[in-house]
Amino acid sequence: MPPSPGDAGRTVRSGPARRQATNDPARRPATTDPARRPATTDPARQPATTGDDPRSVLLSAAIAHVAQHGFGEASLRQIAAAIGTSHRMLIYHFGSKRGLAAAIIDAIQQAQLGTLTELLRTEGLAPTEAGQRFWRLVTDNAMRFGPLFFELAADAMRHPGSQPMAVLAVHMWLEPLAGLWRAAGASRQQASVLARISLALANGLLLDALLTGDQDAAQTAMDAFTRHWAEVLGH
Repeated sequence: MPPSPGDAGRTVRSGPARRQATNDPARRPATTDPARRPATTDPARQPATTGDDPRSVLLSAAIAHVAQHGFGEASLRQIAAAIGTSHRMLIYHFGSKRGLAAAIIDAIQQAQLGTLTELLRTEGLAPTEAGQRFWRLVTDNAMRFGPLFFELAADAMRHPGSQPMAVLAVHMWLEPLAGLWRAAGASRQQASVLARISLALANGLLLDALLTGDQDAAQTAMDAFTRHWAEVLGH
């Protein structure tokens, strides 16, 4: 989701004030016209919010920017300049750089959760196959946004009781994953345990792939896990 550069000299709106666009490509704003956003058929590659309110438009632009350039050590001012707004607008809508990062991860996680739900509703698709397909779909996004996810997770570990990150990283996934395992034939108790195991495995394999760069090995391990339980559960 690379940002779409505007024409040199074109003005863009960032809230009440107008900001003059620049010839510097790193500071050109992402387009906020939905008709000009690049379309994709892969739901896992559409983490941005779909609303047209100012916060959603800024969040979509920030996600596109982070997907292309990463979050890293960039200041809030630098991120704001890159997406054609002011740091004051980002502070107004997200509170801080950490708040913006959390909003980005939330949008991505919600989109991925929606992808899993749609796959589970696909007629004729076995639940275990849905799980395998889901992992393949989201891996690319995870490889791009994984460092930001783990950075926020590490920050939450240093601040015990960080509910928002606990919800994003763990709680919001447990029931959907348990539902997948129940649909595959697991008992309610089995499904609850398998939900945590599969979530831990997914996070662990993502960390493995991010550190080693060996995405194929992570995929092989996930496929082996899924095949094993498909056989155990009779699928």
